[in-house]
Amino acid sequence: MNKLSRKSRIVFRVIMLWWMASLMILAMANIGKGAELSVSPMLIEIEQRPNSEHAFSFSVHAKSSGEIKLTPFGMAQQESGHMEFFAASPGKRESKGPFVLLEKSNLNITANRPVVVKGKVVLPRRVRGTKLFAVMVEEGESESKANGIRINVRYAVIIKVKIAGKHVRERGQFDGIRIEKVNGKPMISGVLSNVSLQDYRVRSHLQLRDGNNRLLERIELKSAATWKNGDERSLVFPGAKVRLMGRLEKVTRPGSYRMRIVNRLGRRGQVVVSGEIEIKPEHLAEALPPSVVSRNPNPVRVTPNPIRIKWRKDRTAFSVLTLVNTQVKAVLVRLPSGPTDGNRTGGYTFVPREVRLAGKGRGRVILKQKQVGSMVNAQQTFTAEVVDESGVSTPLEIRTVSGQGATAHYPNSPKHRISLKNGQG
Repeated sequence: MNKLSRKSRIVFRVIMLWWMASLMILAMANIGKGAELSVSPMLIEIEQRPNSEHAFSFSVHAKSSGEIKLTPFGMAQQESGHMEFFAASPGKRESKGPFVLLEKSNLNITANRPVVVKGKVVLPRRVRGTKLFAVMVEEGESESKANGIRINVRYAVIIKVKIAGKHVRERGQFDGIRIEKVNGKPMISGVLSNVSLQDYRVRSHLQLRDGNNRLLERIELKSAATWKNGDERSLVFPGAKVRLMGRLEKVTRPGSYRMRIVNRLGRRGQVVVSGEIEIKPEHLAEALPPSVVSRNPNPVRVTPNPIRIKWRKDRTAFSVLTLVNTQVKAVLVRLPSGPTDGNRTGGYTFVPREVRLAGKGRGRVILKQKQVGSMVNAQQTFTAEVVDESGVSTPLEIRTVSGQGATAHYPNSPKHRISLKNGQG
């Protein structure tokens, strides 16, 4: 009995699999039969003067007989660079804007015999620039509806109208700059607005520099549609706002960086944006060690670098240093001093002892040194403090080499808080 029931179950499964496969084959046959249309050309470009009409046509070919439906559509560009279609209002001659008129909105088509669709673009007076339209081609209602399986495939014929007349200058605006993660990767982006009356292709590059004006990274910015299609330049239509983006790869430390974005529009247009951008730890691709995140890289730099130290016969030296604040926020630099005698390394002092630097500001400091005893120290290290507006301090080491120069760097020490009152710690 068990053997018989097992055999029955096997036979039942085979019958079910055969039945499901037959349904799938039938469905695929109906789907293919309902979508076998071809349209040519898919893009129609027209150059025409205002207050005129221009006729156009395209052909539709089908492998099975039936009815096709034709509908005029308007077009708008999305922030990603892709095109969005929306139903246009029926063309009327009293309309103030350009519109599309079709001879027929429905056509019967015979298998393997192409049919020609005819229409015209009507341009009123005082219209300029580039205009976009689309004609949607889709199957009409047929017996395929009775089969219970129907996929409605639409084909868009794009009509691009360039209205002849005076030369229109390429113009644009660039704003909305931000850093975000896309699929776990840090991306920097901004929105380019085409405020001119014609479309253009844009090539955009972003440069990031540190406080020493050293180039860290050069990033190419493109729209999402351009990256997907593998094109070199992004296409932006009149009135559109398209976000251009690029991947942040070489900058691995949080902090404030100098930014310069150059957008080349068409043949002659250009939009340049410069400023500061703050890169936070959460913007970066991977988590950074606490010693890196806890401090602000290079808040103040010493220039010139190196600084020549010239000792006098009386074993004294006077060196002029310039402190440069690479951040947009003000900082306070507190400089140290040492013993003036009783030590073979001698004494030193900075004048003034405290320097307040405005955002992107600089200040001049004199380092006075005196060597004591018979030994002249060839190298010394001085530790200063750079305190930001919130009271957070970062150590700054200034290293001097006799007759060679001085350098400055920041050790990997954690931040500590200092209360700032009237510029004093």
